[in-house]
Amino acid sequence: MTVDELISPNEIITAAEDEKQVLIGKYTSLLCHILDVFTALLLFIPIFGDGADKHSASLFALTDTPLWIMIVDAVVIGLTALNGVCGLILSRFNKPLWNKHRLVTGVALSVIACLVFIVTRQPYAGVFCFAVLVIKGYLLLRRKP
Repeated sequence: MTVDELISPNEIITAAEDEKQVLIGKYTSLLCHILDVFTALLLFIPIFGDGADKHSASLFALTDTPLWIMIVDAVVIGLTALNGVCGLILSRFNKPLWNKHRLVTGVALSVIACLVFIVTRQPYAGVFCFAVLVIKGYLLLRRKP
C-alpha cells in the first residue's frame, strides 16, 4: 500500500484549506486588536474641536469642553485600547472563545465610541472611530467562520 492510497488528494486539499482559514482568522483578529490599540492615538492627536471657532486640540488640551465630556471620551478611548491590548495578549494562548469575546467587545466599543463622539459633537473623532469600525467590519465579514 502506498502513501497516495492512504491519503487521497482531496483530504490534503481539505486540510490545507482548513489551515488557511485558521490563519486568516488569526490575522484578522490580530488586525482588529491592533486597530483597537490604534484608537489610543485619539488621546494625543489634535482632532477634537475646542471653543466656538472649533480650533483643533488634543483631548487633554481642550479648554471649552466640560470635564465630564472629556472624562467620558477618555474612558471610551481607554477601554477600546485596553481591549485591544488584552486581545493581543490573549491571542498568544490560542483560545478561540477568548478571541471571539475580544472581537465582539472591540466592535461594541467601536460602536459606542462612534456614538459618544457624535453625541458630544466631535465629528472628526467620530469619523475616525467610524472608519476603524468599517475596517473591522470588512475584515470580520471577509473571513469565513
